[in-house]
Amino acid sequence: MKNKFSRIAVLVLAVVCTLGLSGCGKAEPKITVVSITPSPEKNLENISLTGGWYGYWSASDATGDWKSVEGKYWDCCAEVLVEDDGCSLLLWDEDMPRDDSLAKLRLKEKEGRYTCTGGEFLDIAVVPDEIAVRLFNREGALLLITGQFEDPVTGSFCYTFHLRPWGDLWPETERRPDYYESWYLPKIQSGASIPDKIDAK
Repeated sequence: MKNKFSRIAVLVLAVVCTLGLSGCGKAEPKITVVSITPSPEKNLENISLTGGWYGYWSASDATGDWKSVEGKYWDCCAEVLVEDDGCSLLLWDEDMPRDDSLAKLRLKEKEGRYTCTGGEFLDIAVVPDEIAVRLFNREGALLLITGQFEDPVTGSFCYTFHLRPWGDLWPETERRPDYYESWYLPKIQSGASIPDKIDAK
């Protein structure tokens, strides 16, 4: 009886193995590998730095008389003007209109990169090596400027500008200027050009 059961068990095992091997040979793969190629982003060479810009700037690491500006944000505008030896970037904000500008920086372009060669920030000469000017493609053109204002009498602070071309919509996934919806959107929807004053208050 024992030998009989052993022969039956061996027979059943052989059938199962045969069916298993047959199934493995005919079955379709259960895992599909999909290759996804990301959509190419707009080349930065197609983004022009000239013209009007809008965004905001903020202050950090403030010292001395400037401690009150720590962590604050201001809407601002900018315009890039082409000159013989490069270009100049004029910046003004909600407190300082164009004719009493916040800053004027001289920029030079080389192989798609921009460097600051001089200028003034709040009437204090800037140190070019301490200013970074970077142009990104983040759901559209984004101009990022970082630097440090330093006055031996009143103190210092670090600043960061986030700017997009005047007329562009800002992504919902990032911080927007304070007056983006109440002031900026109505301006661009009416077809207005970049103003000399941010009269949003």
